[in-house]
Amino acid sequence: MALTTANGPVGKDFTVADDPRILDVLPHADTEADENSRITISFNRPMVPITSLSTLEHMEIPVDISPATQGKWKWIGTRTLQFIPTTRLVRSTHYKLTVESGLISMDGVAIPSFTHTFTTRPLRLEGTTQESLYFNQPFELRFNQAVDLEKSAAAISAISNTNGTAVAIDVEY
Repeated sequence: MALTTANGPVGKDFTVADDPRILDVLPHADTEADENSRITISFNRPMVPITSLSTLEHMEIPVDISPATQGKWKWIGTRTLQFIPTTRLVRSTHYKLTVESGLISMDGVAIPSFTHTFTTRPLRLEGTTQESLYFNQPFELRFNQAVDLEKSAAAISAISNTNGTAVAIDVEY
């Protein structure tokens, strides 16, 4: 910047800083997140002072996670915030993360509201024992995660190749 005055030019170089914003959120959108993931938000500017972790533990964090998940927010640097679930994220679930107004950078500028979505690993059938069965032969279904036996049993049926009628089955672990 330069200014011409009666006493001559006055000038100074300066740098303009970007407004504070979110650089990245993990897990990324449109990817499958492992249910043991932590949610991490990275900012382009310092959001908290360099201080002890115990000082930051009681800071109000205006971020909403839906569905509600037990856990705690922790600053792991001046620019990085992380949510650590008490146990894990819910499997096969669409999550919505909303950064609400009230999150302010160290220089007093507010972060704009922000919404981010991701999905935890969906339930998948990974394999079976074989295609055709005899009446007294067990059949195994393998999934990528634990399943509720009662809910699963209601969705499983067997049809006779001979006459096309339903066949009674026992579903068990």
